[in-house]
Amino acid sequence: MLTMRPVLIFAVGCLPVLGQGFGQREMLQLWMQGRFAEAELNFGKVEPGTIPTLREYFLSWRADYEIERARYGLAAALLEEAKQFRTPNSESQQLLEKRLARLYSSAGRFADAEKMALKGHPWNGADVRKLSLSSDMNLVTLGEVYLARGKFVQAIQILERASAEAKKSWKTDSPEWIRAQNDIAVASLGLGQTLAASQAASQALATAQQEWGPAGVPTLDSLDTIGLVRVYESKFQDAAEYLSQSLRMRESLYGDQHPKVGASYRHAALLSAAQMDNDNAVRLMTRGLQIEKSLAVGGPDARWALSLLEGADLFARTGRVDEVRQYYRTAIPILEPELGVDAPRLEDARKRAASLSGK
Repeated sequence: MLTMRPVLIFAVGCLPVLGQGFGQREMLQLWMQGRFAEAELNFGKVEPGTIPTLREYFLSWRADYEIERARYGLAAALLEEAKQFRTPNSESQQLLEKRLARLYSSAGRFADAEKMALKGHPWNGADVRKLSLSSDMNLVTLGEVYLARGKFVQAIQILERASAEAKKSWKTDSPEWIRAQNDIAVASLGLGQTLAASQAASQALATAQQEWGPAGVPTLDSLDTIGLVRVYESKFQDAAEYLSQSLRMRESLYGDQHPKVGASYRHAALLSAAQMDNDNAVRLMTRGLQIEKSLAVGGPDARWALSLLEGADLFARTGRVDEVRQYYRTAIPILEPELGVDAPRLEDARKRAASLSGK
């Protein structure tokens, strides 16, 4: 009797998609290369039929795309529909749960993201060696939660585990490896380890360009990350080239209302601040914060709150004390239930807010 996996492989191979076999790599190919319009046409031409497993996979892969587009409501609807076709096996369950975890994290629901990523894998958060999680996507999501908390050492340990797992299925999981390396670079900056950050970011960029092309989603992410690293290294000309290229291409790809575009503006603001161009830094940071605020339409959003902390740090250098106070008052209560009241990032924010009390 054939097992489920050979049956699935046979069925998948029988479904043409624009002359290609139906599979995760084919679903990733166009949109990961930054060809969103073609990807949507491709999705419309795929007909996975009535086989439950195929519909579940197709809907899950489509949700990946919608998460990238920051169309979180649509992604949630696709994953909810996919539940109807769930089969009683652990692979099917993980297929949806890891994408729900990624969706929650992307939408600023870090507490829910952590719970979903760890579902069925009890862990006290202390010793990464005791973390039994093996899904690279869940490990990256969990690492990003710890990154948001400001627990940089633990974040790097988790992300290194994610990188190792991603190598096992490189054809489909190279985006997770690239994402993990970019996150490791940011966490390394948080520890003041600019050399380690530069190495991780450079590896991510080289791999992204090779795997997904010069305009691919991972490439634009890596350009932004290495640009941020160059700011910390005081290599301002290189930083400007990387950051401006990423911002320009992101705006062309996503439009002007997307969280990655907002991040690009905030990182450009950090570059201007490092070059003592405070007026431009304030202008760029304000634009980045406006984009994040426009996306937080469903209520308090922890990603918007994190961006407010970035804004507070920069505006404090320019003497805009009233705005800084308001940012801390707004951000800290939103972040406490999402990151935990004892998160290092929040402890630092409280200290900075307290230092303004006498001004």
